[in-house]
Amino acid sequence: MKFSRVLCALFLILIYSPAASFAGDGDNLKSSDVEEFLEVSKLLRPLVVEMEAKKIPHYFQVNPMAMLGRNVPSHLKAVENLKKDYPEYYNKTEDIVTNFVFGKKNGVKPYKSVEDWAKKADRIMLAFYTSQSDGSGRKFKDLQAKAAPLLMMSQMTKETSAKMQGMMDMLKSFSEVSEEDQNVVRIHEKELTIHFGTYPNP
Repeated sequence: MKFSRVLCALFLILIYSPAASFAGDGDNLKSSDVEEFLEVSKLLRPLVVEMEAKKIPHYFQVNPMAMLGRNVPSHLKAVENLKKDYPEYYNKTEDIVTNFVFGKKNGVKPYKSVEDWAKKADRIMLAFYTSQSDGSGRKFKDLQAKAAPLLMMSQMTKETSAKMQGMMDMLKSFSEVSEEDQNVVRIHEKELTIHFGTYPNP
């Protein structure tokens, strides 16, 4: 079985299987975190359109291969690549993100850096994906058991083995999202569905 097919199958397992729910660590997402993310995303959209016109990879794209591993680094990985390969657009993004003020009264600047924004964006995306399950609390080992036969069907070269480990780490990241984070993103499910639905596949 081709690796891309295994990856798609694992995503289906993740989406349609009950997700595990773990207690929060006292640093759960707040509704304002999601509101800030959505507002600054609107401000970034014109810059993203400009980047797309120039065929520059940006942070509003979902690349499944970039999501392998712990913490599912999608936005953050894109920001790191942007800083390395297109510093001009990294700086433009930084200017928008770090100068963004949330709230008309007593407004605050929630992001100290582009990376700060990207980490929060990844966390929101992670919680959004897991919130689509029924939330009945199935443990990661159950997801792993479902995935194991698919892993055995692929050719386990050294490169593929590393990718498989990345997928298992990714599944574990999904399984560790707290119920508190999931509940917060469910409040904004409609807006987040629209936002993440605009992400093209590169």
